[in-house]
Amino acid sequence: MVHTLLGYVLLPLALWLGIASAWAADPSDVLARALLGTAHDWPFPGQWKSYDVYAYDTLKNHDFQRPYQNALNQLPAAVKQSDGPWLAPMKMTSTPNRFLRTPQGEFVYVSGCKPHDCGNSVGVVFEPATGRLALLLEKPNGSPAGERERRWLVGDHTLAMVALVKAVRAAEKIGQNRLPLPADKLSKAAALLGP
Repeated sequence: MVHTLLGYVLLPLALWLGIASAWAADPSDVLARALLGTAHDWPFPGQWKSYDVYAYDTLKNHDFQRPYQNALNQLPAAVKQSDGPWLAPMKMTSTPNRFLRTPQGEFVYVSGCKPHDCGNSVGVVFEPATGRLALLLEKPNGSPAGERERRWLVGDHTLAMVALVKAVRAAEKIGQNRLPLPADKLSKAAALLGP
């Protein structure tokens, strides 16, 4: 009797939990989808104008140096060894940094890729007001071409920062370098985020 009762209660509960966990999405991906349409590129305000440079000049900002180095130190040793020579000094191919406003705060976005090998790329979201930083390193997963990248997310970051770096990287991958995305591009970028 007890086993039958437990079967009637526990089995549906276990099935419901399994289905619910499959439906549950990564909260940063959910927020990233929203940020594709709500984050805005803005001109750099006066107090953060020193970040309006290319990636390699960003390290001249002392407030950025320590959080960036701390994030790099969180990468696995093999990754630091292979990618450290271009990541640590920010000797990368890059576009000018961007200033982004979101409902969650104001951030500097820095991105770039390994010279002559842009499959290895990095996106960094830095919050100058707090000194917090999220670094997302992406590397090709090998053959066949087009498979998902290997990714490392490191730094002292918030959920909003993780979502923002994911949103901006997704937009970049579809050739969009400004937020918010136009309505006809939202679904294409959102498809690059997790389920």
